[in-house]
Amino acid sequence: MKSLPPAALLLAALAGGCGTAGSTGPAELAEPGPVSLRGPYEHPSGLEFPERVAGIERGRLTRYDRESLDVSAGYTCRDDHHPLAATIYVYPGPTVEQIGSPKEAVAAAMAHFQAVKEEVLKKHDGVRVVSEEQFPMMVKGTEYPALRATLEFEDEWAGTRMPLRSHIYLVPFYGGRWIVKYRFTHPKDGASEAEVQAFVKEWPGAR
Repeated sequence: MKSLPPAALLLAALAGGCGTAGSTGPAELAEPGPVSLRGPYEHPSGLEFPERVAGIERGRLTRYDRESLDVSAGYTCRDDHHPLAATIYVYPGPTVEQIGSPKEAVAAAMAHFQAVKEEVLKKHDGVRVVSEEQFPMMVKGTEYPALRATLEFEDEWAGTRMPLRSHIYLVPFYGGRWIVKYRFTHPKDGASEAEVQAFVKEWPGAR
């Protein structure tokens, strides 16, 4: 397994002034609710969820709070040769000022990333972490520090139990206020890393 390097990339970005004024957390809904909309959906962060990305159709748009600050969009490729399920989440995160210092913010980002991985570990048996790393990622023309992990496990896909591969991307300080999370899942012998990368690059948030 490839280990995460020291958090220098995250710390350098925060030291450069990634934080903004503080904000309160969103008021969560008792149950997640659908967002009924045709056409592109623009999130308050300025990020957009179009109806198609890299040839993959958008499915359910979901909001988790009353102000629609915490939102996700699911995309599914139904090509039998390249099946891929993608979900993008955008939600408010604590700012550097709220946390206290850049070093504490880095620790909080790493802890959140670990919690995101734990969600997968708890839902599936025999999960194997294949790799995890930090890397620079472009979001709307600005480079942000990002975290990425690839995991493998067995579960049902289209009614058949098989080996699956899941990729998690996390941009913890978008605009100094938002967390952007990508989750991709596909049969291990199905979609390729190149197809995941194509989606990441073509989603309007990455331009």
